Amino acid sequence: TQEGLFGNDEPDLKVFTATRLPEVEPVRDSEKMNWEKELLGMFVTTHPLDAFNWTRLTHRLNYANEFENMRDQSKAKFLGIISAIKYTHTKKDNSKMAILTIEDFSGKIDSVVFPKKYEQVKHMLVESKPVLVSGQLNIKDERRSLIINEIDVASALSRPKKVVIDICGVKDPVKLNCIKEVLVDAGEAELEIRYGDKKSPQRKFKRINLTDETVDCLRE
Repeated sequence: TQEGLFGNDEPDLKVFTATRLPEVEPVRDSEKMNWEKELLGMFVTTHPLDAFNWTRLTHRLNYANEFENMRDQSKAKFLGIISAIKYTHTKKDNSKMAILTIEDFSGKIDSVVFPKKYEQVKHMLVESKPVLVSGQLNIKDERRSLIINEIDVASALSRPKKVVIDICGVKDPVKLNCIKEVLVDAGEAELEIRYGDKKSPQRKFKRINLTDETVDCLRE
């Protein structure tokens, strides 16, 4: 009615209550990475190899972009993620084997796991899984592949308790100041700094945390 339109009656207000969402555990980075890889074809939030950046300080590893300049049958040790798996069988006795595509931040290489080794490591062959492989480079018809002799999960690697750097002859104040800035009072690893004369260097012992910033600084 018109009285209802122009009167002083209070409007009929509906009260809404907030919907309570269930409490859930935070999504792990590994789950996020799996979703991103499946939906986008790439890692966005983080990368499986980010957790192993510290290996650049302590392990003599090869990188994918180095294989192009290596000779046939050269030995290699390579940290990467399995980005593709193809299964096949030998012509001789139909034994199962695998051809992996393993990649790091610099590139990728096909890697061959022959039947005997395949039976030992098949439980480790999971896409997007970081692995540490050792083997020999094989060059055939200008195509390069890695023949895998050993393979292990990258999580088997232990973070170092000690790192050694040699700055004998380094005079760049930017580099020296960078090293000074990453030193901490109670870090996770000991840093041995060799400085002074190359033939008879002096040594100082400090502490560092193996953050990305520290690794980038000490690798320069």
